[in-house]
Amino acid sequence: MAVRALGPGFAELAGRAVHWCGGPHAGARVAGVLGLGLLEPPDDWLARLPERFTGRRIELTTLERARALTGSGGPPS
Repeated sequence: MAVRALGPGFAELAGRAVHWCGGPHAGARVAGVLGLGLLEPPDDWLARLPERFTGRRIELTTLERARALTGSGGPPS
């Protein structure tokens, strides 16, 4: 499968089998032209994965609650 950046002439791909890997804003821009149906997972998709797949407990929460639990609001670097 050839992989290429999506440039201004992307309409030439219309009607061909294509896969989109990119952000939602750019995807929305090209979906109609390419005839793609974009899928968006629910907000809790990661929290619903079994712990055996993630290796940790994941909980969907608000930023306010996360800050209260961790004492910070910065990235986990």
